[in-house]
Amino acid sequence: MSKRSFEYTGEELEMAEKKFKRSCEHIVLLNQRLDDLQVRYDKSKAEDRRSFRYPLRLKIAVVDGVRNMYYEYALREAQKVAEIQGKLHGYQVVIVDDVSGDESVGDTA
Repeated sequence: MSKRSFEYTGEELEMAEKKFKRSCEHIVLLNQRLDDLQVRYDKSKAEDRRSFRYPLRLKIAVVDGVRNMYYEYALREAQKVAEIQGKLHGYQVVIVDDVSGDESVGDTA
């Protein structure tokens, strides 16, 4: 591999890792926002405040959808990172998407 293509791949790896990390940070923030909205919704339900429940359900649905899109994006970036690392270091990395929503990166050298 030539020095120029190695540098490009190294820069590409750094950018993909940065995007992956940032999307994971957004997922954490969205999870916190979802928890906050759920607490507000549960409280309005317990107090039988119907006028508050509907807008909160809409907000929960929107935040959940955005979080799912960030999750899919993070998964794509993790796959890109794994592919680039495989090219750089000569091994294969497998991304396992488990049911709980966490990402695992396994090394199958």
